Amino acid sequence: MNILNKNGMNILDLPDEMLLAIFNKMNMIDVLYSLVGVNQRLDQLIFDPLYICHLNVRVNSLLNSNSNIANHIFDRICEKIIPWVHHKISKLTAQPLSMERILYRMNYPQLHFVSLVDFGQAILVQHLTGDTILRRLIINQITHLNAEINDDTTRELSDENNSNIFELILSLGKCLIDLTFSQSFRDREFEVPTLNITSTGCKKLPKLICFSLTSKCYTKFYENGIVSLLRRMSNLEELTLFLSIERTEPTYIDGIQLHDEVLIFMPQLNKLTFSIHTLVINKYVTIDLPSNDDIQHSFIKRKYQSVGSYADDKFTNSESRCHIYSLPYQFDTFLHLANCFQGGIFDKVRSLAMTDQRPFEHELFDKISRDFPFLQELIVLNSKPHKNKQRTSKLITFFHLVKLDLQNVHIDYVEQFLLETNTCLPRLKKLDIEYEQLAIVTNNFTNGAARYNCSQLRRIVMHEPYIRGENFHSYFPLL
Repeated sequence: MNILNKNGMNILDLPDEMLLAIFNKMNMIDVLYSLVGVNQRLDQLIFDPLYICHLNVRVNSLLNSNSNIANHIFDRICEKIIPWVHHKISKLTAQPLSMERILYRMNYPQLHFVSLVDFGQAILVQHLTGDTILRRLIINQITHLNAEINDDTTRELSDENNSNIFELILSLGKCLIDLTFSQSFRDREFEVPTLNITSTGCKKLPKLICFSLTSKCYTKFYENGIVSLLRRMSNLEELTLFLSIERTEPTYIDGIQLHDEVLIFMPQLNKLTFSIHTLVINKYVTIDLPSNDDIQHSFIKRKYQSVGSYADDKFTNSESRCHIYSLPYQFDTFLHLANCFQGGIFDKVRSLAMTDQRPFEHELFDKISRDFPFLQELIVLNSKPHKNKQRTSKLITFFHLVKLDLQNVHIDYVEQFLLETNTCLPRLKKLDIEYEQLAIVTNNFTNGAARYNCSQLRRIVMHEPYIRGENFHSYFPLL
């Protein structure tokens, strides 16, 4: 069988190294379904232990939405391919659909690394209880586990489910040396106060040498939950924390607290990566809070690596915020950016969320466009109008911004981003916004000053019912 590229060249003329590089760029399900059986050379490359050892069966959106196609593809993979390679697989990356079809069909004697992606809390709890293959693997075989909780909504979530997952994983994982746990929600993921780690028991975790905890939602269980959990990892060598903490005590998590409450219990620790945001809510406190200089000094005293921070030293509407993070910044998400942000270089960040009780001004957005040069998604939460409305604005450009969420903002921010006299958004594809604000700023979809930034939009999300005006379709030609 000839396999030709668009220029008529047979790709089988390429060397093995280049073909493997191509396979590594493709979805593995596509490779297994489409190329296995084409000829002996491709089979040898695909079944080579260096390639097939990591069975990555994350499904694309087409398979997620069409169960008949998915069943047909997985039937072929399970019947024709897995029996020949199951003994070579040491790492499995799967979503709920693919895990049930792949993992439960065959034994995997060399499997030691499992990555569970896009699992809902309730579904994962089901797999961790009862007589399931996943449960048996975690007990007897798995040394590296990555669990990513990613729920569509928070309606069916419960604190009991959340703490049960942690309890189950830690109690079952007799062989675990590396655990990564990540939790987020697709709807307003940075606003959801659900991370609950309270019932973690008192058992030590001496085998664990790498641990990563990521939560894109607030937790109130830092001292009695997360700190207690971390103190049990006495032989930890690498620690990664991405956390948002809500508390009522008028103190921030700083270098001294982090050292005295956590790190001192980890004598083997040699790598620490963190981003920790503290939100203090207390309407009865009138004292000033630590300044950003105080926060920085707390890390200098404990001889940390380079650390960035910004902090409110006063309460605004009973709230104050502090954000501390290791440098260089290693995460692709940056949450809760506020007016006290100090700046820096954040070239790994692709998603940014901003929120404050005080108005954001044009100058802050200018700083963000420079400090986050590869930003693809921006979420703004601010109901306060601009104070400086008579400015002579410097044009701001977000060269890579694809998604913009203005669903919960004052109309000043809609003008800030949609009017091309203020901001240039050459790649904007998705916009979350209130219909009334969009209609006002675009003058019922006739304002030429907002037409350029809206011209590439392929999706507009509005949560309230609306009737499209007569100029709506011409204003958004790609919808």
